[in-house]
Amino acid sequence: MPGQFRHSPSMVTPIPTTLAAFKEYFDGLIVDCDKGRCSSVPVQALQGCMTLEVIKKLLEQHDVTDSDARLCSAISCNYRVVFVIMILIEKGSDISSIIRLAELGDDKLPFRLNTSECWPLGDQCFLEFYNKQWLFCGIRWEEKTLDNRKFEDSSVLPIRAIVEEKHYTNSTMRCIDLWPEYNGLNSETNIFALKTSDDMTNEIKCYQILMGQAAILDNLVTAYGSYSHMKREYLVLDYIDGGTLEELFVEAPPQPTQWLQFWKSLAGAFNPLKRIHSLEHNGQLLHATHQDVKPANIMFSPKYNGDFSKTLFKLIDFASTEFEKGVYVENKKVRTGETQMFSAPEICRTDPVLQTDPMSVGWKIDTWSFGAVLSETLVWCTRGPEGLTRYRQNRASELSHRTELYTNGYGTCFHNGRRVLDSVIKMHVEALAASDDHLDTKVLVKGIIALSEKMLTEQAIRPTDKDVYDQFSELFRRYGHQNQFFQQALDAHELRPRRPRPQRHVEHTTISEGASISTLAGVESRFEDGHSSAKGKKRDIVVEPQNSSRSPQRIPLQIDPGTKENKIESLPISGQNGRVVDDMLSASRVGVQTPLRDTSATPSALSAQLSSDVRTSANTNSIQAVLKWVDEHKKDKDATPQLPGHEQLQQLKGREKMFVIDTSDSMGRCWCTSDGVVRVFDALGYLVKDYALGKMKMFILDSKQSVLEVGKDRRIFREALLKRLPEGQGNLPRDFKQILENWWDQNESWVKSDKFLKPDWRYKIKKMLAGANQESIVRGLDAYILTDGNWQTSDGPSAGGIDKAIKRLFKKLDSYGAPPSTVRIHFIHFSHDPRDPEVIKGLANLQAINTAVDSVLAEEQVACVTVDIEPHTGNVWNMLIGPSS
Repeated sequence: MPGQFRHSPSMVTPIPTTLAAFKEYFDGLIVDCDKGRCSSVPVQALQGCMTLEVIKKLLEQHDVTDSDARLCSAISCNYRVVFVIMILIEKGSDISSIIRLAELGDDKLPFRLNTSECWPLGDQCFLEFYNKQWLFCGIRWEEKTLDNRKFEDSSVLPIRAIVEEKHYTNSTMRCIDLWPEYNGLNSETNIFALKTSDDMTNEIKCYQILMGQAAILDNLVTAYGSYSHMKREYLVLDYIDGGTLEELFVEAPPQPTQWLQFWKSLAGAFNPLKRIHSLEHNGQLLHATHQDVKPANIMFSPKYNGDFSKTLFKLIDFASTEFEKGVYVENKKVRTGETQMFSAPEICRTDPVLQTDPMSVGWKIDTWSFGAVLSETLVWCTRGPEGLTRYRQNRASELSHRTELYTNGYGTCFHNGRRVLDSVIKMHVEALAASDDHLDTKVLVKGIIALSEKMLTEQAIRPTDKDVYDQFSELFRRYGHQNQFFQQALDAHELRPRRPRPQRHVEHTTISEGASISTLAGVESRFEDGHSSAKGKKRDIVVEPQNSSRSPQRIPLQIDPGTKENKIESLPISGQNGRVVDDMLSASRVGVQTPLRDTSATPSALSAQLSSDVRTSANTNSIQAVLKWVDEHKKDKDATPQLPGHEQLQQLKGREKMFVIDTSDSMGRCWCTSDGVVRVFDALGYLVKDYALGKMKMFILDSKQSVLEVGKDRRIFREALLKRLPEGQGNLPRDFKQILENWWDQNESWVKSDKFLKPDWRYKIKKMLAGANQESIVRGLDAYILTDGNWQTSDGPSAGGIDKAIKRLFKKLDSYGAPPSTVRIHFIHFSHDPRDPEVIKGLANLQAINTAVDSVLAEEQVACVTVDIEPHTGNVWNMLIGPSS
């Protein structure tokens, strides 16, 4: 059989006594190598049969008279193979001429063609010997013999058998079994991987460099060396018995108790990626990009048996990795069919002709690809193989209408050519929900989702390799203290702001100064956990505030303006957007929609308006709906259909527009997601740009400085956002108070004008003189603050006195007769998980501002909304105008 001895060396008895018998016996020692491509006589077998006694008898068969002990000893020592070859070409009687020359010993095999110069038996004899010698010249594989060595076509490779063979687009991978006597690579195994391709220059060079990086060797497949044979290049690697991550996806995922070890192991595969982006080799700085990170290029070992305690994930396939000298710059690369499913949007090419053209490739394409790998692995861990299959189907479904992508290899990628798909974010939400059954792993799942979504952002704001590495480390450190963390989180969850459950049959129980509460029927109450109460159990709360025509923290249901002390039946809410605290929290991802209220309506009309089904309002639009409408209609110049609710934008006309952006580290999880900061600004900026008085302003606040951008071109603002990666801890309260003070200093003069005093003849004359420039007079300010409310002030996490600054501004306006609605402040609240204690704390800060400002308005008997809160997944009109507009 190929690859096996036809006769065992132990069967060499009796020793052949004739040359014919010896040749027949020797033929049984020949084995097939390299899947029958060549034959060889293993050294071990040759040593077993060519004993001194056999050598002496063979010499006698050739009539060699001087077959004394010295001649037999010389042949046995260093001419045993040469003697056998001479016998096979029927020149055995001339062996005595050969052993006189040290250049013709066994240790010099295989003889090269130039050896014929010292061959004593003529050219014809040498050619016969030269061709026959390869049967005995199986090359011992050692690192020194596999250093880019070029073997002759007739060279014998010591491959006993090819166990497995897989063919890919440009390469072939084989699992080979070496003859033990030719294995000088690894004493523990004879099984190796052999990769072959027409051109492996990049990969061979890459492995030569990376094998010198001791810190990452655990996450690399060991490369023993390379050689070329018969016009093909070969790379000898360790055989990894586990398989690839892609193959693992068909198995059942690990149990939650093993997730920490699993994710630690998988995170290790990022280490080689980080290193190839920048490393030092032989005193030189080098850099490269991998360009093909995907589950099929991440292997693991040992074989999966349900336990990941000893698993190591290893990054493979460096065929497109070409190192260059110096610090990193944009490399010119030719992309020739790398897996488009995991490719970044900046290298998306929908024209097949252009897909192989040179293009600038940045190292952050690897960051995107690894983020996509994390995303799929997370879905597999939490939802199993079926969930992963559905995940890929969802992406394909979302891209099905994009024929330019779908038909050019991008049918299941993670982007639409510009940004991450909505189906990716939705699947992350599902994965997070699936971890609810295992609270001890929820921190881990949340961390992986946050990191993956950061990596799946636009190129300018993707995290650096160090950021990714540090976030992995911090995540695993936090998870290591999971018991303490979750106890604190659960405690904070229990202590979050919530309306106390009203008591039955208790009349006029004092809840605040000048207020009372009684139990009636007709309004749905909520339990303390934020879920609706049982059907049929409904209550009302009756509050009697003193000296107020409007309860700032309640939706007015009934009011009698004719009495001094008004009774207002209401449902306590958080802020002015008609939403209970728990509803706002649960709206983080879902996008709970809120009704729009008519400011011109009387209190009784408001009551009727709010009693309707507010969830079905035709004017309700989410960020995604607005952006979809913009994509579909912004180029329709002739007859652009109007966005539902567009008439409300008239309320923004002639008012200054200011965007204040919080870039603290906690905002990073909501920065470039499908409904994140950048996307929210895209939608809001598009809607208000034509209604802003003068140029829009954007203040980007971080821990270092406040950056001001001015203009009406949204691209300027968008680029500014993409250049600012959330990091550090800013002090938004301090900065925003300064922004308000500066605005007052710049606009106090027109507020002091007769515009807000008695409309006598002076004002009429001024108005006439203004003429065409009348529109240049600032009529008000809309400030949009995009934040999660997690502020760090000198007093620790708090509202930081924003409420006091707003109240001071309103009093200044009032002193000149200007209504408080001259300035409207809209907090757009961002949250990655509504149940996170930090999210609850941030929302509480916003609620504190809202409550404090409304209390001042209530004291002054002013019925208007000046500060409101809306979740970033909520109603666009509420974000722009306020819920009572």
